[in-house]
Amino acid sequence: MKEEIKEENYKVVKHNDLVNEKPDEPYTLNQLKLICHLISHIKPTDTNFETKEVQIKDLNFDSIDSYNYSRFKSEILELLKKPFQIPNDGGYTNWFSYLKYENGLIVYRFDPALKPFLLNLKDNFTSYQLKNILSLKSVYSIKIYEFLNQYKVIGKRTMEIKELRNLLNISKGYRNNDIIKLLENAKEELTTKTDLTFDFKPIKKSREF
Repeated sequence: MKEEIKEENYKVVKHNDLVNEKPDEPYTLNQLKLICHLISHIKPTDTNFETKEVQIKDLNFDSIDSYNYSRFKSEILELLKKPFQIPNDGGYTNWFSYLKYENGLIVYRFDPALKPFLLNLKDNFTSYQLKNILSLKSVYSIKIYEFLNQYKVIGKRTMEIKELRNLLNISKGYRNNDIIKLLENAKEELTTKTDLTFDFKPIKKSREF
């Protein structure tokens, strides 16, 4: 079934347990945007995952054009090599049980293991307009945007650097100062390109004697 894409009308809706998922190897920017785009096509009335298709040219990715479709194909298929742990289960799954790319067309079907986290969600979920993340240039910015939506009602969140590293899948080569810079860059991008912004303050733990 082919879909006509109007991203301003689409919402990304995930169970909160799925917002925190991450593969061992981080997603590329295009991979994460593709996942969000395809999730946004799930309808509130869907009771099962159907096989669907979408044209690359309709995704409105800034970094995709007719000259680098082959590179993007490689990125798409690499998603099948990035399983993640099913929330509250212990087992592993992938986003897709079927994924095909040919001549600028993506054919896909979400994995059945994700039904409790993507279909008929009544509570404990995060929702946002797809258009808010399509112009973002960083995987970290997209993930932070999702976390902000997740905690929008509460309004604040405190976490240790170690937890932040884990949630954002930050490279081990990043030092604490690098993470502060990462957050500053994400704040600037979200403020100028999305409907959310945030402030943060590093807190130094006092030493116990």
